[in-house]
Amino acid sequence: MISKLKFSEEHIRDFINLLKDEDLLSPNMKDEKFVKWKFCENPNGNSNYFIYHDKNEIFGRIMSSPYPGKVFISGKENNSYCLSDLYLKKKFRNPITNLINLYKFRIKNSEGLIFHSSNKNSEMFYKKILRNKIFFSLLSVGTPLSFRPFKIKNFLAIFLLKNFLKFYFKLIRILNFFICKFNFNFLITESDKLEFEKDLNNIQEQLKKTNNFFLRDKNFFEWRYKVYNFKKILRIYKDGKLIGYITLIEAYVMNLKNLIILDIQFTKNLGLIGEFILKFKIIQIGLKFNFDTIYSLGNKNNQIFKQVIGFPFFKIPDNFLPHSNPMFIHNYQEKDKSSLETINFTISDFDYF
Repeated sequence: MISKLKFSEEHIRDFINLLKDEDLLSPNMKDEKFVKWKFCENPNGNSNYFIYHDKNEIFGRIMSSPYPGKVFISGKENNSYCLSDLYLKKKFRNPITNLINLYKFRIKNSEGLIFHSSNKNSEMFYKKILRNKIFFSLLSVGTPLSFRPFKIKNFLAIFLLKNFLKFYFKLIRILNFFICKFNFNFLITESDKLEFEKDLNNIQEQLKKTNNFFLRDKNFFEWRYKVYNFKKILRIYKDGKLIGYITLIEAYVMNLKNLIILDIQFTKNLGLIGEFILKFKIIQIGLKFNFDTIYSLGNKNNQIFKQVIGFPFFKIPDNFLPHSNPMFIHNYQEKDKSSLETINFTISDFDYF
């Protein structure tokens, strides 16, 4: 039997325990406070909880979380949901129709656009069995800041790598110095205060003229950044006018201290000089606070995200990551297809961190 519930605090322990015999949960998803934040404290309401069960036991589930705002597509605001945490106990995966029915029940009982990705376990299920189309793939970019991401144990190799990284970042620092000498119209400010103020709303209003993206507001910012101890916002000015911002948070993934570029919004192209100055500013913050990596994830088809790609940040091959990140979308109108394929989709709009 499949049922639809509103996820609440009373479901948290069962949600975590369902996977206790399999090592599939990230550290955050084993934390009751984090699960409560993710599924119960969303400003647009509690997540929908679809369960496959009998009277005594839950055998599987899939979550549907309302995006805490609207998604702006082709000049219109739409409701949207993030589909996540699909799981069915092994003994119930045969016949495969059990899993298919759980997934399709979720799609059928939804109002609004549905976004979801997959991991190495579920990608074949979505692509081959359900024959879902990948709208776009999320591209990983970043740079190492320490020797730890390389997983090297040889002391000599560690010594050489440490010194190479010191030399490499010193060269970047020198290059940035000379670039800034000739920069008279580009300014970046840094703040630990993350609030959706009037200037950020003005950016959003400008973006509506040319972009497809997820809307933010005061409630979104309060909820999205509540769980992070380390968080920063960089405001980018060109010719004295605010043209965009980037938010940064700290996340521990794969036993590394990572500086995550969570949200990216620009109303204008930064240009090569602007892009480099911004990236170096992020590197400065990463080195100052002893991060191991800088990392971001976004829609490779989107023009805003493309400005984050390139030296001194690099594309990270999928084989260096836990899995690839194809994006599937449901309940869309055919006329919006091309807009969805190029939407500005950032980590802030996803459930990873």
